[in-house]
Amino acid sequence: MSEHIEETQSETLSYSSISEIRNALMRNANNPRELYRYIQDNYNRWIAESDKPEDEKTIELIRGSEIDFHNLTVEFSRQDCEPFAASIALIGVETYPMSTDLIADLIKYSQEIGDIEMCQYGIEKLNTIDRKYWTWRTFVFVIDYLKDSMGSVKSIDTYLTNIEEAKKLIEDFKKYIPHEERAYVAEAELHQNQNEYQDALSALLNGVKNVAVAPQCCMKLADYYLELGEYDEAEKFARKGLLTSVQDQPTVSVGYLYYILALSLDAKRIIARQAGKIMDSSEITDILTAYQTADRLLINEGRTSVSYRKTIEARKIMLEMEEGLSEESSISEPEKEKAIEKLSKIANMLSLRDVMENKTQS
Repeated sequence: MSEHIEETQSETLSYSSISEIRNALMRNANNPRELYRYIQDNYNRWIAESDKPEDEKTIELIRGSEIDFHNLTVEFSRQDCEPFAASIALIGVETYPMSTDLIADLIKYSQEIGDIEMCQYGIEKLNTIDRKYWTWRTFVFVIDYLKDSMGSVKSIDTYLTNIEEAKKLIEDFKKYIPHEERAYVAEAELHQNQNEYQDALSALLNGVKNVAVAPQCCMKLADYYLELGEYDEAEKFARKGLLTSVQDQPTVSVGYLYYILALSLDAKRIIARQAGKIMDSSEITDILTAYQTADRLLINEGRTSVSYRKTIEARKIMLEMEEGLSEESSISEPEKEKAIEKLSKIANMLSLRDVMENKTQS
């Protein structure tokens, strides 16, 4: 960021330093240049104070490159400090005025704090740059801005204008970055916002068809087909999503893909059971494995949603009981019949007793 700041390897800021920066932001919220100067002046002191306990919260320290500015905005957003993220993005844009990624960051975080004027400033700057130089992040953030702002526009004309502009951006997205599945995901979400579900489905199918590696499209398709009760298709796209997510940094929740796969397989099991068909043990094992894998991966990914875990646990219990896999259900058929017969007799006796009591009372 500054010539007098020495370059070091993987520096971090202590949590107390982050708090200090947040306070500086409150004092200089409308003066990003002053905030920038404050960071420069205190850089070396923060480094000297970085001997913190291992369990203390940390954050990667700012660097001078375009990527470093972007990474810092992301980190402060993760710290729930979007105002700081927006201010850092603005400083980055002033330092790298042709960086479409940083302009997109400015639009995204300014929208999150309700600074619409700054969003418009970012849009105007992007409109001066040929879209062939835009990155996937630029397209996605601007399309999201147009899509998310539709609910707050004051006229139907503005609403329709935003939709048309988003559609044009999606077409340019496909044109300039043809290998990027996010264009098709953005198209599907735009249709979904307008309750055009068949068009959303078609957009995702086109994404799988036109992009070799499209795990996001696959996950959304699997989710969509599961809701429609088309379990074969849900299973198909869940498996395809798992295959295409084999990457160094997956762009989807692998745990959620296993979750959809498990639900799809389980639904098919129930349909087969109702039709009098019995699945073999390997198929049952596949379902249980999918549930267990989903549970562990969702926790590992930080997606510890109570609803997910409750659903997984409930489905596993039902599966084990229905298929005779648990200790509680390990009863032979003759024993089950005898137990049912005894229960029936007890029920009859209780019914007769109720009748006698009623007669006595009358």
